Amino acid sequence: MINAAATAADQVAPGDHLSVYRSAAEAGDKKAQYRLGLRYERDVSGEPDYKSAAHWYAKAAAQGMRLASFRLALIYQHGRGLARDYAAAARWYTAAAEAGLAEAQFNLGYLYELGLGVTANGNQAVTWYRRAALQGINESYRSLGMLFAIGELVERDDAKALFWLSLSEDDPQAEQVSQIVRKRSGDAAVQAAQKMRDEWDAQQR
Repeated sequence: MINAAATAADQVAPGDHLSVYRSAAEAGDKKAQYRLGLRYERDVSGEPDYKSAAHWYAKAAAQGMRLASFRLALIYQHGRGLARDYAAAARWYTAAAEAGLAEAQFNLGYLYELGLGVTANGNQAVTWYRRAALQGINESYRSLGMLFAIGELVERDDAKALFWLSLSEDDPQAEQVSQIVRKRSGDAAVQAAQKMRDEWDAQQR
């Protein structure tokens, strides 16, 4: 799982003041609502106040702020300050994922793969992992490779498995699975995977 979306908006800027954020947030400014949520989540009064963070994230998320949706989903998924609620996490991940946030796309794929808060669905898992992969989320490469290598939630496809696993560089587990797939698949799958990799690399230039 991806537990944070690192953005410039997450950083504490010189001169940040809680009262300033609160005033703007109460006036309906979604960026202020999001940053006020961050301040509560990140220990502004001695310890994290996840309930207050969720309150302000929800207000910003309702105005379409995808980072707020993502962080609200994390709170629900991990049960931080609120009862764990995978269905709520899935709803908020979906909002952020449909708005194009790669980290939310990956986490939504994860929920679909494991059937947390949603019915397990391999096709949906592949769809969201792939969208995250196209935005450079490295964890997506191995997840896609494993789905196609195992062939339980989706039809087994050794060529696709080898292709996605090849992108997961410096990953001992991915390499181990790749070796198993190569031994069972034969030259045709290896060649097909190499063709996919060549096309992928060409698009990255």
